[in-house]
Amino acid sequence: MGRDPDHCAVLFGAQPIIGSSEAEALEKQEEHNSLVPLEGGMAILSGHLNFDLSKLSPGDEMMSRTEPELQRSRRVYQKDNGESMTVKEVARRHGESVGLPQFVGTPASVADQLEAFFDEVGGDGFMLTPIYNPGAIEEFVDLVVPELQRRGRFRTAYTGTTQRDHFRQTE
Repeated sequence: MGRDPDHCAVLFGAQPIIGSSEAEALEKQEEHNSLVPLEGGMAILSGHLNFDLSKLSPGDEMMSRTEPELQRSRRVYQKDNGESMTVKEVARRHGESVGLPQFVGTPASVADQLEAFFDEVGGDGFMLTPIYNPGAIEEFVDLVVPELQRRGRFRTAYTGTTQRDHFRQTE
């Protein structure tokens, strides 16, 4: 768009799920994810892909699909071990977090995961998608932000009044 790439900020979506213990955080994640109906995930993902996934069998492998609308997002159809995900698995994941990574654990563990993510992929920050409201953002601000600040990974003050100021972007 004509702007120097060094003057653009890259923000990633993140869905933190915080507990006082790893077990509590995993329990929160399981409860949240279990509430999402498969049909909801299918509808959301169908809209995002501009392709009606209900035309496919839930057991179909997504990576083997040849439709152009499905080829654009091919990388997200893989499990961590490289195997293809099924339509059902992709729709469920998309419904649970709109395809964003879920960072699950104690405040220190979530901070560890965020650090590892940014050390690997870079970026200038993140946008939070809470799993419940009110409360999830406040938990992140009260519990994870201080941990990131102690590690020198999150600012303690702002130098300006605009978003551009906050990301130190120029015209």
